[in-house]
Formats: sequence, C-alpha cells, structure tokens
Amino acid sequence: MKRILLLYTGGTIGCEGTPLAPMSAERFKHCLTALALMPQDVVCELQALPQPLDSATMQPGDWLDITASLLDAWASFDGFVVLHGTDTLAYTAAALSFLLQGADKPVVFTGSQYPLSAVQSDAPRNIADAIVAAAAAAPGLTEVSVCFAGRLLRGNRCIKRSVTEPDAFASPNWPQLGEVADHIVVLNASALLPQPVKPFDSQAVRAGLQQVRERLSDYPVWAIQLHPGFPPALLRAALTLHAAPRAWVLACYGSGNAPEDADFIAALHEARARGVVVVAVTQAAHGGVDLTTYRTGAGLAQAGVISGRDMTLPAALTKLQLLLAQGLSQDEVITRLSQPLAGEMSPG
Repeated sequence: MKRILLLYTGGTIGCEGTPLAPMSAERFKHCLTALALMPQDVVCELQALPQPLDSATMQPGDWLDITASLLDAWASFDGFVVLHGTDTLAYTAAALSFLLQGADKPVVFTGSQYPLSAVQSDAPRNIADAIVAAAAAAPGLTEVSVCFAGRLLRGNRCIKRSVTEPDAFASPNWPQLGEVADHIVVLNASALLPQPVKPFDSQAVRAGLQQVRERLSDYPVWAIQLHPGFPPALLRAALTLHAAPRAWVLACYGSGNAPEDADFIAALHEARARGVVVVAVTQAAHGGVDLTTYRTGAGLAQAGVISGRDMTLPAALTKLQLLLAQGLSQDEVITRLSQPLAGEMSPG
C-alpha cells in the first residue's frame, strides 16, 4: 500500500472567513477528513507548515522550508502532494524542480480556485486527483508536477492562466505529462523527464539546501516587465541600491525585443560590468526568445543579455535565484542558465 504525504502550505484551498484567510492545520485536517477524499488503497498523512500562508506572501525562503519538509519525510513516503495557493504556485513548483533535481519520487502540487468548504469547490477533485497521481504514477513520474482539473503539467513549465476557471494553469511550451480521470492516471511517457540515473541522496540535497539558505538573501533577483515608455533610469537606479539586485529577468516583447534606446542599452552594459546577470524571457503566452531574429534583440545580446529561450518567467526567476545562492561565479551562472537543468527549457 502506497504512503503519500500531504503538505498543507495554505492558499485558497484552505481559506475561510470574510475576507478569506488560511485556516489552521488542525482546522484544515478536520475539513479534509469530513469530506472523505482519501483513497482506501492509499495511506495518507497530513502535515503543514508552521504558519500556513496566502501564497501571495510566499518568499524564496518558503521554497526552502517546503523542500526541507519533504526531504525530512522522503524515506518514509512513496509520493508527495503539496497543497499551495495558486497565485505563486508556479514559482514554488519551479523552485522545487531545481532544488529536487534527480528526485526518484513524484512531488505533485495542487490547489484550488475556491476554498475546500465552498459549495461546488474544485478543491476536492484536485486533492483526490493529486493523491492518485502521486500514488499511481511512480516510477514513471519522478519530477515536480502540477495537477489541476485532471491535467498533470510539468511544474517548471506552468503559468497561471485564469483567476476563476477550474483549469487554472497552462503549459504553453511543453505537452502535459498526463491526465487523471476516475482514479486512473494515464501518463504521456514522451513528455516525462528521463528516470534518474543515480540514487537520490536526500541527505546531500538537504546539506546543499542549507548552503543556499545561508546565501539566499544576499542575491536578490528582480523581474522587470518592459512596456512603451519604460524609463531606463529605473535600471540605473536599481544598480545604486544598497541591496541592489544581482540579476534581472527582463520580460521582453515577442521573440526578445526591447526599445532601441541608447540609455536603455547603456544601462544593460553597465549592469553586466557590475556583475548583474540579465536574462530575457518573452511576455507572449507561447513561444520563446531568439535574440538573433530582430536587430532590437541583437542589441540585447551585444549588451550581455542571456536568452531565456522558452522558459517561463517563474522558471527563469527561480532558476537565477537558486543558481546565484549556490555561490557560483557570473560565468558559471550564465553557463547553467543556458542549459536545461530540470526540463524547464528546450535545448538550444
């Protein structure tokens, strides 16, 4: 009989009251038990973060806390379900895909658009589907995924597409990993990460996690969305801050385009000279960055901007944050940015 850990972190799925706020772990467990969602052929155990959070308040340190909770329980369970708010779920799922590289068990994120206690909530279905996926999909599924509305998506390929529809997440540049229906999981084998080639060492990962935690606050990363009228002075101002960002994710137009503005390009050159890593992603819902397509994109490349290709903004931001917190040099960070580490980008 499979053993599945449910980790409750907060979010809409566990909210109640007016205005909505996350309920305590004890209250959530009571509501979950009353709905009798757990499959009888699976042993489920519920744990929670010390303080369940609205996901809008999630910070990079919370990614590490969630990862540490899973690592503490890794040897005792066959799979894991993380119950998380939808607003920043894509960021946390992407972060854990990098923190748990080479995992040999499934980690399935889910949440809901409406609270567990609401009439006709999507929470019961999502929880039940995620448990089934975590229990039945191994060993084929050994990566971080997101289960919503019966669809399994790669965690670091997800974006939130709707604030109201049950099918809340999309994976614009990668096929879905599988489907869950009637307590049966059907995986799309061609879309899955390859099986790990060496045993997963949770203790070694835990040691690396502590090293990242010690450096995390020293390496802030900013996401900057370009728009008509964007002031280049904002970039220069960022460089002068006491806690200046160590990397920028530029959300560019189309295939990686930006204004042909001398001040803007000069600010990018200055950032590169100061050791700031800049990666370009696209604002478009589908496709990726190619800095060789247009002259405006080529100007970014000449200023040292790295192409994020088809990475989502959440994947690019979390990847940068965690690479920097490993204490890597600028050149090492740039090299790894350009390589798929956990299926987050297509090969160049």
